[in-house]
Amino acid sequence: MLPPSPADPSTPTAAPGPLEGARCALHPERAALAVCTRCGDFACVACAVVRPDGTATCAACRAKDAGGEHPWDHRKELGLAKAAGLVARGVLTRPTAFFALRPTERPLWPTLLLGLAFHLVGQVALTAWDLAYLDQTRAELQADPMGRMLLWTATREFHLVQLGLAPVVFVLGTYVTAALWWLGLRAVGGMKRPFDVLVRALCFAQAASLLLPLIAPLGFLGDGGAGFTFAYGMWATALQVVAVSRMQGIEPSRGALAFLVWMALAACVLFVGLSVGFWGLASHIKLPTGL
Repeated sequence: MLPPSPADPSTPTAAPGPLEGARCALHPERAALAVCTRCGDFACVACAVVRPDGTATCAACRAKDAGGEHPWDHRKELGLAKAAGLVARGVLTRPTAFFALRPTERPLWPTLLLGLAFHLVGQVALTAWDLAYLDQTRAELQADPMGRMLLWTATREFHLVQLGLAPVVFVLGTYVTAALWWLGLRAVGGMKRPFDVLVRALCFAQAASLLLPLIAPLGFLGDGGAGFTFAYGMWATALQVVAVSRMQGIEPSRGALAFLVWMALAACVLFVGLSVGFWGLASHIKLPTGL
């Protein structure tokens, strides 16, 4: 245990030394410096924060504290797997509290890589289930006159190419979505923090993709399964609204309004693009002049 605090407050507290024979719970290769007063685990010099009163907390407990530090900021002490797990648990079980935490690191690429890792878990699961039900999908498309035009998507090659392009699609999609959020938030006066905060919020919210291995097969089970996948999509959308709202420091109602604004803007752009495309196609079609 840690030595007791000196009786005289003016006397400086001696820095605790390594505990004989004890090893850090997170880094077994390192000697323990202190015992966490919250969980009782041993902590090394990289993990322990020792206060003047002699109490200490380990990196894991600080990361678990909803009002404390962001777990992804402590991935070096926690390890990548444990830090990512804490992020996922926070997003999926207590999103309002988790997204109130503010990351302190400046580089954006580690958070992008985390979001990509979450995204790839979901995409690998989707691809696996699509390949497993490939024959069923082809049969359903073949039975539908309009669906026959999409038979080219029901091939093994298409799904594997789609999976290979997933990292590029994720990065581009994240920045495009962040730009749309930026427009929506500016329109409703909700852009309180820099653009990179939007990117981080979207990356952390990608933890919802970790549920796709369970959700994806439900889409092949008829109308009941489709209802579950629709509910998952609505929940994931609401999670994104919470993520952006909390990390921007605004109320969720304003975040929801910003979401509706940028969705309407995206729909208008899509409509104009399709109209121009159809007009261009129609201008090259020659109708017969006589019957």
